[in-house]
Amino acid sequence: MAAKEFNPKIQIIVVEAQLYPSMYQAIHGLAPTFGGESIAEGIIVKAPGEITKEIISRYVDEIILVDELSLESAVQTMLETGKLTVEGASAAPLDAINQHKGRFAGRRIGLISCGANILVEPISIRVCCCRFYYAV
Repeated sequence: MAAKEFNPKIQIIVVEAQLYPSMYQAIHGLAPTFGGESIAEGIIVKAPGEITKEIISRYVDEIILVDELSLESAVQTMLETGKLTVEGASAAPLDAINQHKGRFAGRRIGLISCGANILVEPISIRVCCCRFYYAV
C-alpha cells in the first residue's frame, strides 16, 4: 500500500489459488465457489473480510489465479533454486510470473514471498517424485 501511495503508477498484482478464488470472485461480483486440497494453505479463504476487500479494491490492479500443480512446481523451484523452504502460498507469486512470462518480461518486479508453514514430509515426497519423473 505504501508503494502505491508513493508511486500510483506501480502495479500491484495479487495471486490466489484457483481452488479458492474468494477475493477474485468478491471483487468481480461472482458467486463464491471453492473446494479441494491445496498446498497454498496460507491463501485459502472461503470468504474475504470486508476490510480486506476494501483494501484490495483500492490498491490492487489485478488478481491472478494459479493452479495446484504449478504451485507445487513453484515450491520446488524455490527450494532447489533459491534454497528457500516455503509453503504454496509463498510460492504463488513466482508461479504467477512463471505462468505469464511474456507479460512480465523486461519489467522490474518485486516479488513478496513470506511464510514457511509447510510440512517437510509431503514436500520431500513431491520433490523426490518430481526428480524421479524427470530422470526417467
